[in-house]
Amino acid sequence: MKGFISLDEFLNEKEKLNRNHRLLENELDFDIDFLKRAETVKSLNFEAKDFTTRKYKKEIRYLYRKHYFPDFDDKLLSKIKTNSLNDLNSLIDKLKKYEKFNFIYKSSDIEGIGPGECLLFFLVDDVVLSGGGEGYDIKSDNKTFEVKATLISSNNYAYGIRMGGTFSTEDIAVKLWKLAEEIGIKKGSELGVKQIAKIKKEKEKDFNEIEEMFRNRTYDNYFKKHVFIFFNHNKGKKQGYIETIKEIDKDDIFLRRYTSHTLRPEIKIK
Repeated sequence: MKGFISLDEFLNEKEKLNRNHRLLENELDFDIDFLKRAETVKSLNFEAKDFTTRKYKKEIRYLYRKHYFPDFDDKLLSKIKTNSLNDLNSLIDKLKKYEKFNFIYKSSDIEGIGPGECLLFFLVDDVVLSGGGEGYDIKSDNKTFEVKATLISSNNYAYGIRMGGTFSTEDIAVKLWKLAEEIGIKKGSELGVKQIAKIKKEKEKDFNEIEEMFRNRTYDNYFKKHVFIFFNHNKGKKQGYIETIKEIDKDDIFLRRYTSHTLRPEIKIK
């Protein structure tokens, strides 16, 4: 692909480096193992703004391949579509064979970029990231997407989702706490999954009304605005794969818990 060195060119560069190392080792009595360890690149010096246009895309791809994925086959996609899930995961599967996969998936050394965003920028030709104030994470094919690295339950719900602070559900939380107190749950800082289940069991009608309020509020103010890309962020082999690319229906939204002074949703993804 234009903008990348070929595999032959890369191998030639690698052989030049090896020759230089042998020169240092044989003629200058350098410890070559120490040199290799000391000069290993642990992170690339990217900034979030570098990913907001395609201006540096070929350079960023080149650097990722050179330092992290040197022989990765660059058969890249042109656009993100809901039916491109298998194609994306096939490419991710190849990247996960490299020990530095998390450098691009988590991108924790680039302030303001969440897990999965740089990975999609690398894999998909037309993906660019938002500048931080647009209300979405990435854009592809003139569509906006929210990218969420979430925990996935065994019954296919995504949770651990932050919805931003552009709207409030505080009034709904007040109603939920009132129900909780009616069944003997003392008001505190959190209502966990088991407590929510207890409220629903003992006050089902009232809870369903509150959940419906929560569903409508979050759908109207957040979930209906974008297509969502859910990455599996569970610990283990599935981390870093995409679980689904979908538009969220109102009926997909459920109230999971109250924590950090905020009601949190869970989303049925399959």
